[in-house]
Amino acid sequence: MPPEMFEALARGGGGAAAGRWLAAAEKGKHLLLVRAAVEAVTAGGHPSTGPVRGAYRLLTDLQGRAPRTVDDVLAHPATGGWALDTVRRMARGEPAAPERLACVAAAVAIRERIPRTVAVPMERRGGLGTLMLPSVGRAFFDAPEPGSPPGDATCLVRVHATGAEIVGPRSTVTVPRDHTRDGDAWQGMRRLSATAEGVPFQVLVDDLDEHRFPPEAPLAPRLDGAEAAHWQAVFQEAWKLLVLRHRAVAEEVRTMTTVLTPLRGGAAGGSSATSRETFGCVATSRPPDATALALTFAHEIQHAKLAAILDLVDLIEPPAPGAETLFYAPWREDPRPIGGLLHGAYAHLGVAAFWRRQRHHDDEPGLASHVEFTRWRDATAQTVEVLAGSDRFNRLGLGFLAGMRSALGEWRDDAVPAAAVASARAAAETHRARWSDAR
Repeated sequence: MPPEMFEALARGGGGAAAGRWLAAAEKGKHLLLVRAAVEAVTAGGHPSTGPVRGAYRLLTDLQGRAPRTVDDVLAHPATGGWALDTVRRMARGEPAAPERLACVAAAVAIRERIPRTVAVPMERRGGLGTLMLPSVGRAFFDAPEPGSPPGDATCLVRVHATGAEIVGPRSTVTVPRDHTRDGDAWQGMRRLSATAEGVPFQVLVDDLDEHRFPPEAPLAPRLDGAEAAHWQAVFQEAWKLLVLRHRAVAEEVRTMTTVLTPLRGGAAGGSSATSRETFGCVATSRPPDATALALTFAHEIQHAKLAAILDLVDLIEPPAPGAETLFYAPWREDPRPIGGLLHGAYAHLGVAAFWRRQRHHDDEPGLASHVEFTRWRDATAQTVEVLAGSDRFNRLGLGFLAGMRSALGEWRDDAVPAAAVASARAAAETHRARWSDAR
């Protein structure tokens, strides 16, 4: 990474160039994970060795014909989540499903209409059989025959120039010509699309794939039509807000975010999350309005950037055995380890920057945006000093903290109404007192 890019990222920015750079690095991680899964299957004599190697050869063939689509499907967050889960499970000697690599190849063939017939594993869920094709959609099948052997059945994905069908043990599912649409026994992975000032942005809504986000998250079920329409309307307005008022954030989001995953409703104001295991995915509860979703993007893109950086370099030295210290975090009710505190501080550097810009554009006059800016500017600055005093950061880590401190220092003398400063300080003091009382 060029030093000037690292410095820009440390200051909370980076823009499109850094976004593309980090996204390319994360795609490389997915490629390594897929290759590691194939090698683990081969070395361990896994029963699925033949199908896995066959799927890998098919992907190699498809890459020669549709390299961009292969890249897209391999970089898809759920593909990375499945590959990482598979490698971890095989390393621990636990049951894994490396044969799902065939689903990745089948997804490419369907998206590009490349004629192929691919044998893929079908899962059993209750009385139904299901087949998930990453970035494409999910098919449902009749219940397997009574008394049939346990485990996954096999389907055939038959792709031709005009469409595709999936042949199951007892029924056939036709994939609609536009695979993002629902059909008989088919749920398409829908898209959200927006354009502002001539700048387009499109993401998939992944409310289908079990690997779309770590399982401990409160994942929401499939959105119904009315909810999907709400998300589309808010997405368009949020994108317009980002492009017009937060252009650098918009550029980062556009280059690094490919999927939104709905979460069940959280606390007041909603909830959102980003996982290092599923780069490119922002998980969020129902966005109430454009400002809330734009803020979610500004917050979560910081987590995504830092996660990608930490996949490439270490910033923090490991603690001595049994010596992990937990710290107060001004934005949470629970104490955090130093890595989590760094993530929170970097995310709230982005939150403060969002409100620093937004407070000059709010349609309704008031103090709320000034309060939010002051609250998170000061909380982040205080947390950076705690991090710097921990003796856990290496040379690169100290440089990263210096960049954060530099950006925050430039905002210290920004003009803020006195009432907003008082309100922000009162909120900070109330949170700290509540946290202390709970201990």
